[in-house]
Amino acid sequence: MDRLREAFTSNFKVPEPTKGPPNIVHTTIGRFLEPMPVESVREVALKLKVTSLPTVAEIELVRESRIYLQEFDVLKRYSLKGRR
Repeated sequence: MDRLREAFTSNFKVPEPTKGPPNIVHTTIGRFLEPMPVESVREVALKLKVTSLPTVAEIELVRESRIYLQEFDVLKRYSLKGRR
């Protein structure tokens, strides 16, 4: 995650009045409607087979106003088209 954060801050300007580079880089890979023991999630995840990797075309810098991104504002969108 540190390498990803470094790559982001080296390649994109964070808009004002953002306080410095982001502390975290976050992605959601699953959501659950009910609480579930972590071990149960782990067991299911280990059985999954990844057949392809998604292509990310855009990164959004957001300000979360309600946890778990239930409410948020998009501060800026960063296009990744033509970048490697």
